Amino acid sequence: MPQRLIKIYESLKPALIFEFVYRQNHAALVSYAISTLAICGCFLFGQWPYEQEALHNSFGDRFFVVIMIYAIAVATIISTGHAALSISGEKEKKTLTLLRMSGLGPGEIIFSKAAVSLCFTVFILLPTAPLMTICPYLGGVSSPTIFKGLMILFVSMIFYISAGIFISILFKKNYTCISFATAFLLILHFGFFIIDDAINYNSGASYYSRQNSRYLSAFSPLEMWKNFFDSMQAKITPNYRPFTPESYFNLTSGESAALYFGAALILFFSGAKIFENYLKWRED
Repeated sequence: MPQRLIKIYESLKPALIFEFVYRQNHAALVSYAISTLAICGCFLFGQWPYEQEALHNSFGDRFFVVIMIYAIAVATIISTGHAALSISGEKEKKTLTLLRMSGLGPGEIIFSKAAVSLCFTVFILLPTAPLMTICPYLGGVSSPTIFKGLMILFVSMIFYISAGIFISILFKKNYTCISFATAFLLILHFGFFIIDDAINYNSGASYYSRQNSRYLSAFSPLEMWKNFFDSMQAKITPNYRPFTPESYFNLTSGESAALYFGAALILFFSGAKIFENYLKWRED
């Protein structure tokens, strides 16, 4: 096991050093992190309670929700976009052959690109960690709840990165990958609701938003995060009863995260196989 970990580290080290050291984009990386902290600080300042409100109510849960919504949006867009440009960028700059001559196998190249995208996204979101750690001390949210939310966010980033790299393997131009990545995010988040709307409309339920029936929308990331925030609110308010339409697939946020993790593994290994066949075709 230690030898395998050392081998993984040695395969990741050149890519990480190139991305965070030799590209000399330190000013941009620092500015991204500072911007993240500044935006979250402005949100928290806008949500800061009045003195009388602070005496009677806990408001750590309010801060945590604001920070998490921002982190979810950033992680979704940045991780997918960064990963979608990883392989296509090498193709467009015609440096894929040089990368192949470094001795890394197809799987190691894909894994390195995924690790770089993950580290890049985590680096941008890192300034939000201190803000999240103080939320339990403000009341309304517990440390296990925060940890659960961060784990779901981490799994989501793995899924988005795997999907972005899969798209990057299929196309050669950066603009094509970004277009398909954008379409993928829109379909993933809103496509299931449109399908449910069409099913309800064809069955005679023309006012879908007022109907208590859902089919595939349970698989949307929006529903996963809704279930997470509803479960968090239920712990705070004992009599809290969220609106839960009748669904054919009743999934908790943890179950949805497990499904996305499985989908991430399928996309990753399928992409590695396609990339290996592509490299063999180029060499032949």
